[in-house]
Amino acid sequence: MEDKKKQVRKKPLTLGEYGKNPGRDRTVPTSVRESLRVLYAMKFTVVTKAYNALTFYMDETKDGVFYFYIKIPSETVQDFFYDVVIKLIPPPEIKDKTDKLDDYYIQVFSNDPAFAFTYAYAYNKEHLIVPELLNKFSPQFIEDKPKVTNPKLDINYSKIIYFGYLFLKQRGFFSKKIIHNSKIPMFSHKDLPKLVLEVDKKIAERIEKGKTTKPKKDKIKEKPKSTAAKLQGGVKHSRLTKLVGSSKKTKHTKTVKRR
Repeated sequence: MEDKKKQVRKKPLTLGEYGKNPGRDRTVPTSVRESLRVLYAMKFTVVTKAYNALTFYMDETKDGVFYFYIKIPSETVQDFFYDVVIKLIPPPEIKDKTDKLDDYYIQVFSNDPAFAFTYAYAYNKEHLIVPELLNKFSPQFIEDKPKVTNPKLDINYSKIIYFGYLFLKQRGFFSKKIIHNSKIPMFSHKDLPKLVLEVDKKIAERIEKGKTTKPKKDKIKEKPKSTAAKLQGGVKHSRLTKLVGSSKKTKHTKTVKRR
């Protein structure tokens, strides 16, 4: 049975599959996924309402690959942003035959510590991390199994990545026609390694910012025993300050505070 699952998972995940069920054949209950989608959509509305517009850029390569680079605001710290990158790769057989990007293969990245601690290892095993940014994770995120934060290696919705997904979806950017007819700020994907901060540095930056910034008051609170709380792999976040100064030695058994 295990061999069959591995064979099925070798096929790249598409954008459409991510929107419906990023785990595909994994046994994450439908009710859990639905609860996450509803919860994260509500949170995205709240977290973005304080900003007139989010900073984002796009690149389309000669091979038809799309790169979206989005600055997603923290849920708890005002004027603090995480880097989110969504890469969409056209399968050779449909490259020039469809306007929709639903069948494009998806790869993602974020330097949000919650994503790194919970999903970086599992996503990387399924080739879902943007390869150009893999070195932004310290080795422990990629090499050590997250025994506490995601022991079953579930491929589920990460809040920060889903925020990026919603940002593109709400603007109709899953259609090449809409993309090409929109005035989207452009950049070169080759600059991503210079633009995106390493996870460890982002953690330290977040802590410093949190010392001088009042927390947001309109954050949607999650009930500790709610379905939505359980579905995130049972992750319990401790204080981010425990990670400062020792990020290179940090293990997955350590957890981080919710944004």
